[in-house]
Amino acid sequence: MDQVDARPSTPDDEGPEADPEARLEAERAREVHLTMDLCLRIGEMLLSSGAGAADVTATMRSVADHLGLRSAEIDVTFTALSMSHQRSPDDVPTLMLRHVQQRDIDYEDLTAVDHLVRDILTDRADLYLARSRMATIVSLGHALPRWGVTVAWMVMAAAVGVFLGGGPVVSIVAAVAAALIDRVQIVLARRRLPFFYLQVAGGAIATLLAAAVAATPIEVDPSLVVTANIIMLLAGIGLMGAVQDALTGFYLTSSARLIEAMMATAGIIAGVALGISVADGLGFELGQLVPGALGISDLPAVLGGAAVSAAAFSVASYAPRRAVLPIALIT
Repeated sequence: MDQVDARPSTPDDEGPEADPEARLEAERAREVHLTMDLCLRIGEMLLSSGAGAADVTATMRSVADHLGLRSAEIDVTFTALSMSHQRSPDDVPTLMLRHVQQRDIDYEDLTAVDHLVRDILTDRADLYLARSRMATIVSLGHALPRWGVTVAWMVMAAAVGVFLGGGPVVSIVAAVAAALIDRVQIVLARRRLPFFYLQVAGGAIATLLAAAVAATPIEVDPSLVVTANIIMLLAGIGLMGAVQDALTGFYLTSSARLIEAMMATAGIIAGVALGISVADGLGFELGQLVPGALGISDLPAVLGGAAVSAAAFSVASYAPRRAVLPIALIT
């Protein structure tokens, strides 16, 4: 005969689902976790797309405060973001950390995240809708295909050749070199080579192509070809970001950005030196690489080339289409 347990049931026997306070506490903990995760994802996207550390911190704090996560501690460095929150002095603090895997200048993602943050702060998007939209931003690609970015780099290099005083030959060679540099850097990046070696490859390709064209009967100034392609490799935005972080008090991140810009520049120098050495070994005569000089009479070409190169750079950086023309006019 089966025996029946006659003990009265208690709330503990029925599990935490039967306790309203336990359910409420679990729901609050879940919302804290989801809010912190959303803030970190927003910060990661902003930081990896070129935003300054001060802007990333202010944006994360604004979103956290609006979603009810006040007095959260936020720390932003060049490669990592951390966020902690303690609901009361008696509670164990919650700490979350995200690492920045890659850093690119991506104005399309910056714009999309900015619009998302604006909708959160104006109550047009709650926590769950914001998380869904953030996942969409991360998972979707860009409207511009990758080959379009290569074309934009080609246009930029050709325009730089124009405002440096080069003729059609310089612009064409610079455009071809820009396409080769971009595609080679994509291949090397997929093999996870450090950024320094990508810069070395870019400088070497520009120098070797200029030497090869100079060895033909075609009249071309190798200095202008190399200079036009070096400009697309310069870390000017990284340097400006370092200055911005230093002015806003993020000295650690500023130092990291500055070192990255210095390493990028050192890579260009090493690449050009490598290209010159290989060209000399192959018997190509480069002569002395001297940047060109321009006069007042070249001002229309300078202004036109600068406007086109700035617009092409904005396209290569995935800037919104409505911003391309204003960028060209302002330049």
